[in-house]
Amino acid sequence: MSHATRIRSFAGFLSIASLLGAAVADNKITYPDKDGMTFYQGDSVTIKYVTDYASPKLHLFCYPKTGDGVLDKLETSIATGTGSQTVTIDLSGVGGCWFNIQTSENIWGVNSPIWTFGGSRPIQQTTTPPPPAATGQTTAVVISNTMNLGT
Repeated sequence: MSHATRIRSFAGFLSIASLLGAAVADNKITYPDKDGMTFYQGDSVTIKYVTDYASPKLHLFCYPKTGDGVLDKLETSIATGTGSQTVTIDLSGVGGCWFNIQTSENIWGVNSPIWTFGGSRPIQQTTTPPPPAATGQTTAVVISNTMNLGT
């Protein structure tokens, strides 16, 4: 291969790579945004995202608690652009999960950080501080009433 042909091939590769990079860079999930978050059964989670995919789909993928593989627990169409989609968590038998936005052909995509499914929400306990301690002081009021009845 001649030097000129190698340069043209390399230039073509770079332009394709830059297009692929731009496609990925324009698509992201902005919430959930941290590894290790925990969501519970019945929680409503508002997934925030940016996508330029035509006819994008939001997926919820999870690892099973036991066994191998990946479970596709949700697939729903979402709007192109900057948006949000609220999902009510209704899961069982799963551990770590993540949201994913894919093209309408279910190829490529971007993931949220992995979060934990915590099962049932723990019972909330509310505590109140104890009442202030008594001071042990007593206040006495003496009323003196003198009457002169005459003699």
